[in-house]
Amino acid sequence: MISLNLLPETAIQLFLMDRYLRLKVMMIVLCLNYDGLYGINNINLFLQSDNPNPQITWHAATYKIGDPVLFNDSERFRPIIYNNLKGKIVDIVARREQIQFDVKLDRKA
Repeated sequence: MISLNLLPETAIQLFLMDRYLRLKVMMIVLCLNYDGLYGINNINLFLQSDNPNPQITWHAATYKIGDPVLFNDSERFRPIIYNNLKGKIVDIVARREQIQFDVKLDRKA
């Protein structure tokens, strides 16, 4: 295991890009915070750079059709949506007061 805190910024980007391009599979990235070089917001932008679809910005977040989604535990939509269920954004409708995502769920039959 490599501690990303010990690597310079360019090395981290090359390390992640190498792993991402070689694997081309669904990745789950755990980050300790949202902001900063090692935050999920920065890592998300890096991973989204391979997605050719136009970006839609909503407040501080950026989304693209084709982005993968990983759901966490919530009672609101149980049993349809559950913890660790994966999917992909297939449509985004952004309005002044709200944003709507259509997500294709990755269910194994």
